Amino acid sequence: MKYALIIILVVFLGVRQVRSQSFDSLLYIIKSNPSLVQEAIKNSNLESSENYSSDDIEMLTGKSYYYQNKFDSAAVVFKKLEQEHHFIKYTSFALFNALATTALFTGDLQASRTYALQAVTESETEQDSTFMYRAYITLGNSQYYLGALEQTLAHYQTALKYKPISQTGSDVKINLGSLYIESMDYEKGLGYLREGLSYLDSTSAIRDFKVVYNNMATAYYKLEKLDSSLVYYDKYRDLIEEDALDDQYYLSLGYGNVYSDKGQLDAANTQLSRAFGLAEELENDHHKAVAMSSLGLLKARQGLKRNAANLFKKAEMIFKKMDAQTDLLELYELKLKSNLTKQDQKNLIQYQSLSNTINTHRITTLLESIKAEEKFQRVNATLKSEQLQNELLSSQNANKSYLLTLLVIGVSLIGRLFWKKAKSLQKETEAKEQLKAEKDKLVLQLDEMQIINQAIQNSNQESLIDEEQHKFISIVVNNKPLKVDSSQIKYITAEDNGCRLVMDEGSLWAYERLKKLKEDLPESKFSQVHRSHIIGLDHVTWVNHNSLRLNDGTELSIGRSYKEEIMKKYGEG
Repeated sequence: MKYALIIILVVFLGVRQVRSQSFDSLLYIIKSNPSLVQEAIKNSNLESSENYSSDDIEMLTGKSYYYQNKFDSAAVVFKKLEQEHHFIKYTSFALFNALATTALFTGDLQASRTYALQAVTESETEQDSTFMYRAYITLGNSQYYLGALEQTLAHYQTALKYKPISQTGSDVKINLGSLYIESMDYEKGLGYLREGLSYLDSTSAIRDFKVVYNNMATAYYKLEKLDSSLVYYDKYRDLIEEDALDDQYYLSLGYGNVYSDKGQLDAANTQLSRAFGLAEELENDHHKAVAMSSLGLLKARQGLKRNAANLFKKAEMIFKKMDAQTDLLELYELKLKSNLTKQDQKNLIQYQSLSNTINTHRITTLLESIKAEEKFQRVNATLKSEQLQNELLSSQNANKSYLLTLLVIGVSLIGRLFWKKAKSLQKETEAKEQLKAEKDKLVLQLDEMQIINQAIQNSNQESLIDEEQHKFISIVVNNKPLKVDSSQIKYITAEDNGCRLVMDEGSLWAYERLKKLKEDLPESKFSQVHRSHIIGLDHVTWVNHNSLRLNDGTELSIGRSYKEEIMKKYGEG
């Protein structure tokens, strides 16, 4: 009986140890094989023990969703744990960090920043350098997507200060490398990416490898190291899922450009045609224009110059419509490579003009022209002065008839001065009359403005009581799709080749057309007031006949063609 009890005890302890090891092994592979972890949790009947709680199992489940890019499902799990949790393996820091990163990918940028700040607070309370390192990386990521690049770099630098010896810092280095590649500093970007890549292993997230390989392939292509570019496009290809259309587009475009530069024109045509087809499937005009630009160069290399010219023309129309200056710059460069016409010198001038935003050559030329003009004026003034002195000397020896002639000239000059004075008074009188007419017009409009402003106040008060369900809109930021809560948007303004969304805290730039955003936004909450501006109606505090003011003090012009709609909207409200 005694030995039987001992055997039962050993078996019981062994089972508990196996379960604990099972949880730890799942934790170890969560990044590299999240689908396997999810399946194991579902089928292994894990139960809480002294080593991990049921909330730890839930947290592991949420992370398995997260690393499979199922961010909505992950958010549901994490938000449930936010209400109440009891961890043994995990910590409150881990939960807030997970909430922050998940909110980032679901498009709730303000929530991501709030959770990231909570993660920083938790890490500082714990005085754990690993936690602080990870918290500042997450905070930097949230600021990056809000468009605050200076804060992003500051938070990454802070993260590196807290980097434990056991940590490689690969996250920060990969992020910094990607930033430098975007800013076209390819050598520096490659340096950070190589260092970050050297620390990735079989436990790292697939997402990290994809970011590194795609950016390194792009950088090597831009540096004309085509074989190296192909190596990393191959690595990128091995990680892409068939239904990931954006990834498939970038891969085909990259392969096509490299093959084209290597002279493998048939292979290039296959890849670039596929990229164009994917762009059409994605309904992305910018993607289509970029693919057409690359196809234009390819057709020129195949001797189909008329087809090439047609593709370049279509791409140029799209880029100009989107005010995509950087893309126009690359298009002109491709035109030069294609050697289509005898007007290469003209294209070269266009290219050089766009290739330097400061346009140093034109500024230097302008300064030299101004200096030359100033020198000419000084010389001319000196000559006039000398001429006048000579005339005065001559006049002293002139006879009475000459003096009479001077007197006549003087009288005519005085008469001309009086005539100019009379003309000036007439213009001043006309200006005063016009000003009075404008003043009378404004007085007539005062009652209308008071009614409109009262309508705005009433509308704002009603919006506090009758809150609409938040609507999320989909945008593309830094080549990544995001969802943004429209209730957080104050106004949107066209900028560069996209739009800047100004929100309650911060702003972000999206590669979207203003017209597309207007169609996606709730009509009852937003209105276009200018060809370059869309405003959130709940944020308007004051309107006059040609401008309006938002609750943060921003003043925006009302376009002539939108004035009637704005007046009608607030007048009826």
